[in-house]
Amino acid sequence: MGTDQAEKEPLRSQTNSNAKKMSIPTFRHSDLRPPPLPVGENSHQTDTESTPLDDASKNRTSRRSMQSTTSSSVTNSTIREITETWTVIALKMKWSIIALSLNGILILFVYNLQNGLNIDIDRAVVANYGGVALELVLLICNIISIWSLEEAASCIFGYLLCQKSGFSLAVCGYLQTPSFSKLAFSQTLSLTSPSRKVLTRISFIWITAEALKLLTPFSAITIRAKQFAMFNDVSDCIYFVQDDLTGPVDRGWPTFAAEGGVTEYVFGSSLGYMRSEVPDINVTTAIYPPTLISPLNNGDTIIGLGFSAEIFSTCKCASGINEAAFVAVGVNRDHVNKTISLLTGMKQKMGITFGLEYTDKSIQISNVFSGVNTCGGAGTETILPLVCTTAIYNHNAIMVENTFMTDGTTASIAPDVVKAMEIVGPGNIEKWLAFGLNCLIEGPVSGFLLPPTVPGQVNPLLWWTTPNLIAIDRAAVEAGMETMYSVLFKGSIQRTYTSMATQCPRKNTLNSHVTTMGMLPEGVFVTQIMLAVQMAISLCSIAAFVVWFFSPNPIGPAVRATSESVYLMTLLTSSPHLGVGLNELCNAETYAIWQRLDVICRIGESLDTLEEEIGKIIVDKPSLQLCCWVLLWFAACCSAKLTAEEKRVLKEAADEADKHIRTIEHKDLATFMAKGYYLITYGATWCRLTQRFTPHWLEVQDEFDHRGWNKVPNFGIGKVQCAVDEAFCVNTMGTHDGYPDIRLYYDGQLLEEYNHGWDKDSIIRFLEHVYEFVKQEHIEAAVPEHIEIMEKVEKEKPAAPAPSREPIHEQIDVIKHLDDNMLDHDRVDEEYYRKELGHQIQDYNDEVKYARITGISVFVCACAMVALFAYSRRSKLSSRYQQVTDRS
Repeated sequence: MGTDQAEKEPLRSQTNSNAKKMSIPTFRHSDLRPPPLPVGENSHQTDTESTPLDDASKNRTSRRSMQSTTSSSVTNSTIREITETWTVIALKMKWSIIALSLNGILILFVYNLQNGLNIDIDRAVVANYGGVALELVLLICNIISIWSLEEAASCIFGYLLCQKSGFSLAVCGYLQTPSFSKLAFSQTLSLTSPSRKVLTRISFIWITAEALKLLTPFSAITIRAKQFAMFNDVSDCIYFVQDDLTGPVDRGWPTFAAEGGVTEYVFGSSLGYMRSEVPDINVTTAIYPPTLISPLNNGDTIIGLGFSAEIFSTCKCASGINEAAFVAVGVNRDHVNKTISLLTGMKQKMGITFGLEYTDKSIQISNVFSGVNTCGGAGTETILPLVCTTAIYNHNAIMVENTFMTDGTTASIAPDVVKAMEIVGPGNIEKWLAFGLNCLIEGPVSGFLLPPTVPGQVNPLLWWTTPNLIAIDRAAVEAGMETMYSVLFKGSIQRTYTSMATQCPRKNTLNSHVTTMGMLPEGVFVTQIMLAVQMAISLCSIAAFVVWFFSPNPIGPAVRATSESVYLMTLLTSSPHLGVGLNELCNAETYAIWQRLDVICRIGESLDTLEEEIGKIIVDKPSLQLCCWVLLWFAACCSAKLTAEEKRVLKEAADEADKHIRTIEHKDLATFMAKGYYLITYGATWCRLTQRFTPHWLEVQDEFDHRGWNKVPNFGIGKVQCAVDEAFCVNTMGTHDGYPDIRLYYDGQLLEEYNHGWDKDSIIRFLEHVYEFVKQEHIEAAVPEHIEIMEKVEKEKPAAPAPSREPIHEQIDVIKHLDDNMLDHDRVDEEYYRKELGHQIQDYNDEVKYARITGISVFVCACAMVALFAYSRRSKLSSRYQQVTDRS
């Protein structure tokens, strides 16, 4: 005893005072037997012979001593304390914490990918393996999120298994089943299983989480990579500046015709932000970058001083070729005569006239088109010319970033994209820009023919005014004119501004090993949805552990039983009830074993070890005390069964009372209680308790009518018969505990379940409280007819209760007990059982439907993935075949 006590003391001293603890043995050695002691050849034997009884006694004493020593040493070595500190619980939720962190990091990572993320890895590596790496990380994140879901489910169901009410033991097998098999597992449970519906519903959470893996290939194929370089080099370039010391000088080049040739190879993105190319902008911003004079690589960028201006055009149709018509559409009156002369001299050939005027804030240019029939008319006398007016303003000196493209040859170097970085200062419009444009168009009033460079097409300066390069489109002409003036803006700066040779900072991509990693918007959207769902799962998983943190009792053994099959087997073998009969299922199907184990049980310390220092964890039914009470009640009922005469009296009394009770048809119930307060009782003719209660309900109805409440609008009582159509009553009540049942409804919605006395006085007192609410509503509504009825009811309020009816049956009060068999085995019972089975079959069909929809969705997604893979494979093979053919 002293040795055992000494061994147990350290176990108690190691526990934390704030921890929930319980000592449990992994197993006991009550049946352990040591081998017999060997008898030596020279062993001493006394002269006195011992009897067989004495020998047996000595052997038993020796075995008990040996057994005690061995059992104590082995058992104490496997005993451990259940210590559930917050640190221990936090370690149990490690996957939930990791999943939350990983999903959060990936959400931020993908968010940055949409704007480009610079990483110190070569572009070829990112382009070839970046998508694969991202898909692998997303798959790992998905797996960890599912593990966190498993942790949370084990915590919740472990907590339920430790509660007094218990939970189905089948949940242990459910949680130990793979994700896609959980739905099939729940479907194999019995139709009457208490946990079948719950497990079926939550199975779709696992299916959804697993289905997210199908999105990872879409995320991988949207990864993009391009070389990135800081300003690590310089290039020779030319700045054009407004030098007030020298002033603008007309160098005579480029000319208007030369700018038409430039337009053939220029890109809109290299001119600035063109309304003809960039959606959702209302004005064009022309940008002129520094001019490059040295070679560079494809994708290289330079930065330097440039200029910008905003350009806005409007176009109208003139009513004719005369002074009044041109002035009405914006042509300067001083320019009209010369404009008409120039337009007439073009003889309907494709051309354009210019009329320039300016201030220190802006430049205004009017253009009249020749040879364009956009506005209608026929012949030289009735033609209606198109007139456009363009304003150029907000001229600034800015810092510009200019990216170039090339195929590797010096001649192919061309600006690709220009970006305005910051404003350096305002530009002088009146002295510099107006002078440059005036020189370029040979103004202020001038005209030019616009012959096509390719037969059948419009001049390149007008390419942005037409969708097909053949005819000017009225819808595109305004944005196209702004692009044309962006080209002329560039030419006027080159022609008249002061040039200055310098070196521009350059991003040399060949000397850089940094890559800008990005993702297409579609990939960002899909990936963010996937990660958001997994983040929600992780947050819910962490929230689920709150029940463990604040549980007054340790639930670790139950959590362990849901996740460890070996430990669950150990608990079952130690259970005095649940493990019985499992040996008969050794050759049975798995679903049959779990159907046997699908019973409500509770995991906790055994009642046999409550007084012992070391307890024992077992799994058993929730409450043996409850079973005892049920047995006592059953015995009492069996000893006081109703006689055949008493059954007849009870049935006749109920049938007679039903003749006077207001019974509501099922089809009229919703209309009956659609507006106001209504107290409804549900009952079945085959139910003994309903038969006993029916005469009391008739008394309630008589008192209700006696007080005049039956005349009050939006207030009433009634009875619903459930003997035939059980499904209607179950669906209407929502929860069904048995008959009879009384419920209060307000505007057709359940307000309260009646839980007071079942005698007349208790129900009337309850109705008095309800009547006060009804009266208050009528006062607030102030409907004259209703107020008048209420006043009449209050005025005629009886002083005495309703007179009692004649006894429905003289022997009704003799019956003081009810039969334990609540059903008579007749056609009504068969109908009842048939409909109850119908409910279960309907639930089963609903679950199968959900499973089929999910399966079809997963199958369609898988087929789409296979088709996409096959198409991409075929495209690669076709491309490869074409290359081989070309080489041949």
